[in-house]
Amino acid sequence: MKIRIEHDISDSDLFDVLVTAFEGGIDYWGSASVCHAGQGGFPSTLKVEDKQFKHGWCALTKTGFVTIDDREDEKKHTLNRLNLEAGLKLAASNHPQLLNRIVGGEYDAGDADAVVQLAIFGDVIYG
Repeated sequence: MKIRIEHDISDSDLFDVLVTAFEGGIDYWGSASVCHAGQGGFPSTLKVEDKQFKHGWCALTKTGFVTIDDREDEKKHTLNRLNLEAGLKLAASNHPQLLNRIVGGEYDAGDADAVVQLAIFGDVIYG
């Protein structure tokens, strides 16, 4: 038997998850360093002087990305909309409790960190 459950995660909700990750969730292993907003730049309502907000926006645009500097292996990783979607699909299949907390808005910095790791590495390798 195959059961399929769909969850809707708005860009606004995912933006909040990313800001949580950048404000402290990933700090023990990495940091967001480069932000490319892609086509269209930043919306006029976004305070681009706030680094975490800026990086959250860049990762969600269709052509934007954020570079994550990994302190553990000294590599640079790209976080973008496509790998965020893939990471959330992995959360749905391999970490359903994590996805339920994200969808329900009941997540913490550790959960936000796990979303970023799933997007970048395909697994939670730190923490």
